[in-house]
Amino acid sequence: MARDFTDLKDGDTLAPYHLNIIYRELRRLRKMTVGPPLSLRGMDGNESPPQLDLLRNTRGSLAVANGAITARSGTTPGTGNVDLYYLDVTSNTLTDYGETIAVYYASSKTMTSGNGIDSGMYCWVEWDADQIAWVGPLDCA
Repeated sequence: MARDFTDLKDGDTLAPYHLNIIYRELRRLRKMTVGPPLSLRGMDGNESPPQLDLLRNTRGSLAVANGAITARSGTTPGTGNVDLYYLDVTSNTLTDYGETIAVYYASSKTMTSGNGIDSGMYCWVEWDADQIAWVGPLDCA
């Protein structure tokens, strides 16, 4: 019976069972994908290990307001939360990335509801040099 990897010691020979586990894991990792604001590098077969990075110089990300985002009042920016979205190019659909982030809103302008950005509205998020996420509406209401 093949032993688990935790039982292996230096100098032990890998059994076909172990090689099959390694092969399946490598195939699974080759299919790994991520969306903004993350980037996956090093999956091109080169010698360096894969790296999962936060896109620091991203132009921005599509998002949907998760609750109302308040407007700026004086020098106090509005605040709220958004769900990050990306374009799934294989199905040509806007897809929820599965991450909700806190954002700031610099405008004092409001929607007819009185919110800076209404819940469920598409918006655009950009990160400044201090990695603070700022949002602007893409829809009007």
